[in-house]
Amino acid sequence: MRKVYLSIFFLFFLYSNSHGQRLIHDPSIPVIKNRIILEQTRGGTVSENLTDLEYIPLKTQKGDVIDYIIQTVIIEDRIGILNNTGGFFYIFDNKGNQIKKIDKIEGYKPPNKERLVFSVETKNNQYVLNMNNFRATLDKDGNLLDTTSKRELKNIDQVLTLGKNDFFFLNPTNRNDSTRNFALKKNDSILVTYDNRDTISMMFSSGSPITKINDNLGFISYSLPYKVFELDSTGITRIHQFLFPFKNTVDTSEYIAFRKWDDRFRNYMNTNRDKILGIGNAFPYKDNLILRLSGGFSRFCLAYNFNTKEILGLHRIMPDKSNDYLNFYDNNQMFVKDEFLYSFILPDAIRRAKSKCEVERHSMRKEYADLEKFNNPILVRFKLK
Repeated sequence: MRKVYLSIFFLFFLYSNSHGQRLIHDPSIPVIKNRIILEQTRGGTVSENLTDLEYIPLKTQKGDVIDYIIQTVIIEDRIGILNNTGGFFYIFDNKGNQIKKIDKIEGYKPPNKERLVFSVETKNNQYVLNMNNFRATLDKDGNLLDTTSKRELKNIDQVLTLGKNDFFFLNPTNRNDSTRNFALKKNDSILVTYDNRDTISMMFSSGSPITKINDNLGFISYSLPYKVFELDSTGITRIHQFLFPFKNTVDTSEYIAFRKWDDRFRNYMNTNRDKILGIGNAFPYKDNLILRLSGGFSRFCLAYNFNTKEILGLHRIMPDKSNDYLNFYDNNQMFVKDEFLYSFILPDAIRRAKSKCEVERHSMRKEYADLEKFNNPILVRFKLK
């Protein structure tokens, strides 16, 4: 009988470890395990959960349309927007008036004609635009200050600059087991590597994997195995490991589906709609860590409270008459600046809110109704209670 128990224990041990981490890093780094049960996430209404809600229309020059916001960065009273199409960078004032559009950089010819800028960060109240093997620094109004050719930025590595150090994030799409198998580098020193056993060569879209809070704090997310690395200017300070119920977890045996975007992966999405396929866009807010999750056909943000372990689902907060039934969040990425959270909504949200107001016999304020005339996404600023 004892042998039977040992056999069962051994099988359980193997099964448990099949869900283990597949990123190799210093084992002495503290790991904080956070359990999330999606059905238990809290919701409510806008009036119960939000304060200081404000809608900011982005007013571009004639002929310019922002189709989808990839990244938003703020310097003082300037709002920087990285657009999806073209990878063009726009700078607005805090009222949404366009200050400048960056659609070319002197001395730089993009090898990929479809995209100019891949990512943006801020440093010393300046914008740093990361391109393919190239980096440009602009002041807050978009004037070019400096350009640098960065040969280490091969294959479009994403860069997080903290203090005097550059941290390079390598997307598994650009892995090469013989020469480039690292997941994270600090300058020339490798901090995290991908496990050679893994067949993952793509990350399911879940917002930006890199979030910079200031010059001494940043976060880098790895969709699988649901890990968020917290960094300061010296290196990795701790790791946030997110644990989901079995029905929501992608097992390591299923990683082969993430080899590339093809029929196999699409079939996996169709038959595993409850699975969390990606995490990203992580950053701290008050006592919470905001995290964006992606499933087969859904994307949403959660606020995980480290003290109470309570989880607020931003997608579960419903508009009410306090904000004229206008959505404040469109299942897209969010970011933080000082005490405020930022999101954006698309113009069709205005039309839906107007229809809801009619049903509820509620009058929409003119400033909200006027938002319908703008074709660009509308920036939203608010605080969580």
